[in-house]
Amino acid sequence: KTSSRWRYLLTLGQGVLVFGLFVSFSRAAWLAVLVGVITFIGLAYREKIRSLDRHLIGMQVALYLFFSLGLFLIYMPLVATRLAANGRIEERSLRERTSQYGQAKDIFFTHPWLGIGPGEYTPTLFDNFGADARLNAVQPVHNVYLLMLIELGAPLFMLLVIAGFLVLRTVWRINPLGVALVGPVLVLGIFDHFWWTLFTGVVLWLVIFALAYK
Repeated sequence: KTSSRWRYLLTLGQGVLVFGLFVSFSRAAWLAVLVGVITFIGLAYREKIRSLDRHLIGMQVALYLFFSLGLFLIYMPLVATRLAANGRIEERSLRERTSQYGQAKDIFFTHPWLGIGPGEYTPTLFDNFGADARLNAVQPVHNVYLLMLIELGAPLFMLLVIAGFLVLRTVWRINPLGVALVGPVLVLGIFDHFWWTLFTGVVLWLVIFALAYK
């Protein structure tokens, strides 16, 4: 009975998270969760877990898909706007992202080997681009890996990539299902910067990798 209560409580909590994820209208988060779910289902069946566990996983996925479908029907106009990316705000966002990548390229090629130093991207952006940087609220490029490359330099970045690969390989050996936990974070790193620019983001990144071992 206790396990059943916990199961219902966890399902309710996950339902709240699904709702929060949906109304965030974050395309990157939607993509990351989709990657995580597909990876988890594939690994769960690959690891040949018990049929009872497979049944529970299938029921949970079906429940969340049904819940997401209901939310999609309710918020269809907003979802269509986010996916089409043809509204005024969407077009401005795309222009800003394109501008950020152009600025990142210019900064990288000034210091490709030694980088500009951890935490120095925003001050460098402000110094190099002045009024244009102010117009875009001095935002770092929304890509963790590109930020790491620019701030640390190419050699150190490659060492971190190799270290990350070794960590991921260790997770695969110890707890293959943990890869499904790490996968969404790796995807989100392509579309945002807070995993690297904020202390809480770095801590969250490390906590997720640690949980993947378990």
